[in-house]
Amino acid sequence: MRTLGYIASFFVVLVLFPSTSHAQLLDNLNSVEITLSPEYPKPGQIVQASVFLASENVRTATIVWLLDDEIQQEGAGDDTFRFVAGGVGVPQTLRVLVKMPSGQVFAKTLRVIPAEVTLVWEADTYTPPFYKGRSLYSSGSIIRAEAIPNFVDEEGRVYTSPELLYTWSKNGTVLGKMSGIASNAIVVEGPKFFGNFILSVEVSTPDGTQISQSAARIETVDPVIKVYERDPLVGVLYHNAIGSGYSFSGTSQFEVQAEPYFMDTPYPNNDSLRYSWSINGSKVSSIDARPSALLVQLLEEAPVTTTLRVVVDHARHLLQTGESTSEVSFESSARSSLFGF
Repeated sequence: MRTLGYIASFFVVLVLFPSTSHAQLLDNLNSVEITLSPEYPKPGQIVQASVFLASENVRTATIVWLLDDEIQQEGAGDDTFRFVAGGVGVPQTLRVLVKMPSGQVFAKTLRVIPAEVTLVWEADTYTPPFYKGRSLYSSGSIIRAEAIPNFVDEEGRVYTSPELLYTWSKNGTVLGKMSGIASNAIVVEGPKFFGNFILSVEVSTPDGTQISQSAARIETVDPVIKVYERDPLVGVLYHNAIGSGYSFSGTSQFEVQAEPYFMDTPYPNNDSLRYSWSINGSKVSSIDARPSALLVQLLEEAPVTTTLRVVVDHARHLLQTGESTSEVSFESSARSSLFGF
């Protein structure tokens, strides 16, 4: 009853003073500001709305918050209000009424239509078959990014990607040439040296009634070199990388394969990569047609442990380099060597 009584008395003021209060309300519409946090709500997010007046202290005022024409909160100095955003494309009308002690009445209305966009990216770097993660960025490579929007109009029609406006930014600087209608995918250079940057995208309907943002921090990583055993029947055993303590058994000949994770190359044996193999500190030669592979021959029947090392460098990107060193054991040989070593 107190809420209804307050609203009744609030509107009585407007009726009793049609020439002053109504004029004050209209004259002051532009001086009232509602801010939202987050600025562009996603579906189901908790949103905090705050009201500001340029020339008045709203904490001395009586403030009423209405959502879809229903009173949600009212009281002295209630300059903030929290609500839950609706579903994608479901509009909400947020209205605030501010009555100052002087009798001035201020009002502001916002229309909130939630939308969402997902930013996905990967570097144009190498990962082996069956790798389940993202291709990460190493110094000198490029990044491919795509914005996947979820925008629905008030009639329930889903916007297609080409209908929307995309504004791409890198560390807060707008990438003007890459932005525009239907620009939902871009290719961008990363940092020249080690570091990271923020890639972001803002997506909006052409009339600006729906806006959503997404961002990703992209960090520079070192290439990772992993070595795997190659089985003559099933191929590379990607499920088990060779590390310290790895044991070979059952045959006198082994082939190993180096995989250059996150290097700027389409495949391991590309001409841009340089492989340097060594066994127990002595340089050995890889397989001629496949420099990423090494063939090891066991010569004597006695157990032996040896150090297997490979270093991979990129011919164009000086900072793209990596290595793998492992202590491995051979159960049926006293020593190992390369063919021709």
